[in-house]
Amino acid sequence: SGSWRKSSAIRDKFNELCERVGYWLDPDTMVGSLSIGERQMVSIFQALGTGADLIVMDEPTASLASEERELVYKTVRRLSKGEKKAILFVSHFLDEVMALTDQVTVLRDGVAVLRANTSDIDETRIAEAIVGKQIVALERQAENREPTKASAKGLIPRLELRDLASKGRLANLSLSVAPGEVVGVAGLLGSGRSELLHAIFGSDK
Repeated sequence: SGSWRKSSAIRDKFNELCERVGYWLDPDTMVGSLSIGERQMVSIFQALGTGADLIVMDEPTASLASEERELVYKTVRRLSKGEKKAILFVSHFLDEVMALTDQVTVLRDGVAVLRANTSDIDETRIAEAIVGKQIVALERQAENREPTKASAKGLIPRLELRDLASKGRLANLSLSVAPGEVVGVAGLLGSGRSELLHAIFGSDK
């Protein structure tokens, strides 16, 4: 039937894109079940499927783990060097800007404050253009830091979690926050940060 032929053609096109990029996904997989990195690859497939010669990537690695970031890097190199695609790569990660780009433009307050060949500058020069001032390297002497109040013995934690679990992404999570102590919670998008806060405040069980 016509619908079958159309479906077959779409599959063939999808497999062709996978071959070009060097990354394979099951065309029957629901996008909602894919990881964030895999969804980024689907977005790249969509751009390539239009036949575009210019691909704009806006913070494509901002929420990715290191392995997924490497996958995006490999794809960018393959498209730019192998297929000669023009790529506008927006990022605040200076290491990937230095590793991936041929030219750099730094915007500050909507104005291009730096345009240069990547090989002619370094991360410090880019950072200075971003903040608008000279950066002086400072060494942090951890051994000279005063101990926090929380390091004293006998303090009762203001918050203590033991083997916290909730529906979703939390499992066997333990932490404590003592008086005078600042505890940071960091994680990529989808890592469970919001779920943790909801669980602490009782809005998620």
